[in-house]
Amino acid sequence: MTMAAKKKQAKVKAKAPAKAAKAKAPVKAMSAPVKTKAAKAAPVASPAKAPEPASPPAEAAPKPPAKKKSDKPKPFAGKRFAFFGEFTVWPRYHHTSPSELARRRGASLVADLDESVNVVVFGDHKGTGRADAKKKAERLVANGAKLEILDEAQYRELVRIDLKGKSFAFVGGFDCSPEGTGMLEAMASTAGGTTAEVGPELDYLVVGNRRGPSKIALINKATAPR
Repeated sequence: MTMAAKKKQAKVKAKAPAKAAKAKAPVKAMSAPVKTKAAKAAPVASPAKAPEPASPPAEAAPKPPAKKKSDKPKPFAGKRFAFFGEFTVWPRYHHTSPSELARRRGASLVADLDESVNVVVFGDHKGTGRADAKKKAERLVANGAKLEILDEAQYRELVRIDLKGKSFAFVGGFDCSPEGTGMLEAMASTAGGTTAEVGPELDYLVVGNRRGPSKIALINKATAPR
């Protein structure tokens, strides 16, 4: 080993203990004081107020019941009717008997005559008790009873349907008008009605008892559901 190498080796050995000493020196940890802020107390929420109960809605006045379309006037209401004898002629358009029609119009029907009866009606044909009732009615009137005596023609006029502005159609043949429906159309016009074709706006269909052009087809058309 040369002198230069020995010197270098000696220097290295001298530095090693110094490094070891540095490595063994205790390290003092210095912890910096941490400043903490006092936590702010959260605001306490005030209890919510309970909602005030809503005042009940004002009650509306009850509406009067609507009048039904089927309600019909009762011109005979409060009156007492008596019927005797059978009618020789009675319009089919009433769809009921003379006495039942009076009842539907508000009358009270009775079988015997007395001072409480307002109207007595006599059919032209015979019927049970007709002759005796006619004599009794005449006596009641003679004694001052307020009794109205009607024959069947007067009663038919009393309950006649108001035909003003109503429309009519005639189908089939008629014994009372063998030359056609001209006479019947004139009668309808005299009563205030008009003649029209069969359709949804027609008020009355008059059907003859004999055959006629398109009679069945027109009846079916008039009676078909609308």
